[in-house]
Amino acid sequence: MRLTEEAIQEIKALEDRRGRLTPEQVVEAARDESSPLHDCFEWNDGTAAHKYRVEQARDLLKRVKIEVEYHATTIKVV
Repeated sequence: MRLTEEAIQEIKALEDRRGRLTPEQVVEAARDESSPLHDCFEWNDGTAAHKYRVEQARDLLKRVKIEVEYHATTIKVV
């Protein structure tokens, strides 16, 4: 899902007079199939839910520290 120049201009147009913009505003504007933002989103709820869970898993993995110890022992036998 490529961010086109048209989509960038659409996002800029959504800003309020104070330059504020929320993700909810962007999603709401993108719902319209004629919006240049529409193709930037996954609209299949099943697919989108899975992708969101994968993002949640990435967030979890960032918080977990895993230490691996590796000990090599060499034994020579005649």
